[in-house]
Amino acid sequence: MAGYAGALVTLWADSLKTDGDLAALTGLVEGYQTQVMAEYGQHLGTLAVDLTRGRGETVLGDWLADVLREAAGAEVGLINSGGIRRDLSAGPLTALSIHEVLPFANALVTVRMTGAELTAVADWNAAAQASGDHGILQVSGISYLITPGEGGAPARAGDLTVGGRPVDPAASYLVAMPDFVAMMGPVYLGRPNPPFTDLGRDLAAVTADAVRRAGTVTAPAGGRIRGAAGR
Repeated sequence: MAGYAGALVTLWADSLKTDGDLAALTGLVEGYQTQVMAEYGQHLGTLAVDLTRGRGETVLGDWLADVLREAAGAEVGLINSGGIRRDLSAGPLTALSIHEVLPFANALVTVRMTGAELTAVADWNAAAQASGDHGILQVSGISYLITPGEGGAPARAGDLTVGGRPVDPAASYLVAMPDFVAMMGPVYLGRPNPPFTDLGRDLAAVTADAVRRAGTVTAPAGGRIRGAAGR
């Protein structure tokens, strides 16, 4: 026959003396905490509305893609959805909150693409959105309509525009993105890894500067990826 016996055990933790080594370690940790908060606790600006992640085009993804495009002086901005690690709630924005959104030390880079190459990237992104194979690239500077493929073919990007104008297949466009995306070309761009120019700044620093300049961050215009599978 099974049985058990038990009793509450009172733990008088406050009566225990702290070991000297533990006290020194606690002081060391608190010192580092002070240093971290001195840098990452800086108030950068204010967020007027919640910026959230999700499947498909998102308001947070739109904003970050805009930040990268503008910082690079590019026509197009791209950022992988999986690199955006948390939502942002309306209110004060600190350096820590930005680093929590973009915790990886990814650099901002630019890639020179022809209009034909950019169209192929948009097609690849539209197909990924429609199939759900992997997270899509959030976009800035471009807009397109997800068009279902015929006869089982992958979805494509129709009505593609850059800066509000139809893409020119022969034109050259400067595209800003994280180095991670450029180095994962077969996954995110549907092509071999392209040559890129490293701008020497990480994404979190670029984004923090954008917040400082803006003072108050508001929601960007959406509707960049349209269609049944878009926003």
